[in-house]
Amino acid sequence: MGLILENSQTNDAKILYLTDESTWGSDGIPDFATFKADMVSAYITIKYKVSNDDDEVTVSPNYDISGIIGEATTVADLIYPVTSVTVGLGTDVALTDGIWAIGYYLTDSGETYQFDADLELLLDATIKAEVYKRVGKIAYQYYCSNNYYTKPIDDDLLIQSLYDAMVSSTYIAKKEEILKILEVLQRQTQ
Repeated sequence: MGLILENSQTNDAKILYLTDESTWGSDGIPDFATFKADMVSAYITIKYKVSNDDDEVTVSPNYDISGIIGEATTVADLIYPVTSVTVGLGTDVALTDGIWAIGYYLTDSGETYQFDADLELLLDATIKAEVYKRVGKIAYQYYCSNNYYTKPIDDDLLIQSLYDAMVSSTYIAKKEEILKILEVLQRQTQ
């Protein structure tokens, strides 16, 4: 398998954790202790696209992770936190919803190891929280309207359906469709 990064995002959308799950010592990747001893550089590249109309944003400079690798005693310690400061969005703000592309580059004295293609992720924690907040109010809206049909309930159900469609589109990697739906959701929930 080679290099592998798993990902998880905090509920407040402020930190994206990238965890190394690489097959160290096989698949063309040196054993971790050998790499650590011979390491020349290690960094992650980060790009993201927030709308179908926008150009992809490249975060610069590269996120240097050599310090994390240098301090790690085992592979389990290779957890790279990506924050708003890391990507230049400011201090203590949520990471932007959109499609993120992550590159992983490790260089030792002999070779550079990297992904064949960038790891693409859908970050959607901010819009997901807003959608869940609206859907959570449906029961209240229903009872307050004396069990009658109401437009606000339909609007919230539409927003939930759009969110579900966006998540479903990730399984077939329809990037343009995902970004269109994300843009509509952001407009509808503002």
